[in-house]
Amino acid sequence: SHILRNILALIITGCCLMACTFGGYDYEAGRKNIFIIYSIGYNNLDYDLSQDIDDAIENFRPLSPMDILVIFDHTTAKYRNYTIPSSPTLTQVRLSPKGRIAKDTLKVYPETTISASPETMRQVLDDIRSIHPDADYGILFSSHSTGWAPQDYCNAPGEYDPEADPDLG
Repeated sequence: SHILRNILALIITGCCLMACTFGGYDYEAGRKNIFIIYSIGYNNLDYDLSQDIDDAIENFRPLSPMDILVIFDHTTAKYRNYTIPSSPTLTQVRLSPKGRIAKDTLKVYPETTISASPETMRQVLDDIRSIHPDADYGILFSSHSTGWAPQDYCNAPGEYDPEADPDLG
């Protein structure tokens, strides 16, 4: 678990560094800078993704009150229990007027929300833009999946016949 988390942190750091253009960004004082973490942990990595979010909050170091971390998080209500519905949340982490890190819940979505759907992603991003208009945005998507797999493949992979799959024809 710790090894997986360290590897994930290294990969995320590497991706962030590769995405940066050093010296190319002009930090504009007084302009909001919103960094979004869109985390869908309603899977067997729910604990690890929750830890990643906790680490991001703990290590958030804004340069000004205009730097805000916004987190969309959908994990299981109880570790690896997929039978109990849970409500995704939209949370912001910011610098309070007293100079401390403050965490505010902006919105709680219905338990029936399918976080990986394009409609939900659009709704979440629209919600963030309405709360923080006229800002610069960055985003990190975080989840886990089996990749592309035919229906019911994960239930019986040994019985899957790719030649009988009409989608591959």
